[in-house]
Amino acid sequence: MKKIEIEIDKKKTLMALSLSLFCVTLGIIVILNPHNFISTSKISSEFRILTGIVFVSIYFTTSIYRLKILVSKNNLTIDSNGINDNISLMSNGLIKWNEITDIKSVEFMLMRFLLIFVKNPEEKLEEASGMKRKLMAKNMKKFGTPFSITSTVLKCNFNELEKLLKDKLTEYN
Repeated sequence: MKKIEIEIDKKKTLMALSLSLFCVTLGIIVILNPHNFISTSKISSEFRILTGIVFVSIYFTTSIYRLKILVSKNNLTIDSNGINDNISLMSNGLIKWNEITDIKSVEFMLMRFLLIFVKNPEEKLEEASGMKRKLMAKNMKKFGTPFSITSTVLKCNFNELEKLLKDKLTEYN
C-alpha cells in the first residue's frame, strides 16, 4: 500500500491560533483592569482576576499547541504499518495495525473524535511520560482507550478520515 499523508490545514489552525491569542489578550485585560468591567452582580475583583488567570492559562497553552502544529512539518500518515499520528497534542506516534482492535467515533463537547482501541492500552500508558501520560490516562478513564484522533486540524473531513481508517483496519487486520 502506498503511504497516505493527510496534511495539516494551516488555514484552520491559523484561525484557531488567532482566536486563542484573542482570548489570552482578553484574559490579560481582565487581570490588569478588573474594576473596568461593569457587572450587575456582586462579583469581586479577586474573582475576576482569578477568572482571567484561568482564561490566560488555558488559552496560552492552546496557543502554544496551535503554534507547534503550524510550524511543524508533521502529518497524519497511514500505511501498511499502521497509523502514525504526529499531529495531536498527545502525538501518539505509530500505532500498528496488529495492535488495533477497534476504531469508534464519539462526540464529546461538540467535537468528534476517533477512538483507537488497542490490545494492551496499559502498556502504552507505561511507555508515555509527563503531560502526555496524564492526557492519555484521562482518555483511558473517559473512553477506555488512551488514543484518539480528530480531523479538526487536518485537510480532510471527519467522515472521510473515519472511513479511511476503518477500511485500512479491515484490510490489514
